[in-house]
Order: sequence, then C-alpha cells, then structure tokens
Amino acid sequence: MKPIDDAHLIQHVIRHCQIYYDIATTREALLEAKLKGMIDMYGHLTYTGRTIASMMMSEQLEYEELFGVKVTNQRDFFDQSASHQPR
Repeated sequence: MKPIDDAHLIQHVIRHCQIYYDIATTREALLEAKLKGMIDMYGHLTYTGRTIASMMMSEQLEYEELFGVKVTNQRDFFDQSASHQPR
C-alpha cells in the first residue's frame, strides 16, 4: 500500500474543521485544527489529526455517523459559477 503524504492528510483535517465547526476559510480551519490538537505548533499532524483524516478518507460513513455530519465536496477553487456574472 502506498503511504499517504501528510499534505493530503492535512487537507482532510482542514476540511473536517470546515464541516464540523462550520468554518468558511482555510486559515480559520487551520487555526481551529491547531487549537483542537489535530496539528501541532510546528504544523505537523498529531495522532488525532492523522486518525480523523484517515477515517474521512477510508471510512466515510463511520466518520459521518461518529461526528454527526455529512461530508460535502469542497467548492472548486476555479469554480466559475461563483464569480460569473450573466450578460
């Protein structure tokens, strides 16, 4: 099995914070992840953060049930409908 890189896991921790704590921005979600002990003061994943991210990725139904949330797709950064104005 190919190991998952930490950057990918951190993205899932940030997404978890956005969903679970209803946070809109990446910066606020990263701060919340640090406050909740998912990412340490050096920016590295803790055991808790790694576990939550792994669960989001491999056991989504169990994750949703445990946290009482529904994992939604994050809006694409390049989503043109967000800024497109009809002519």
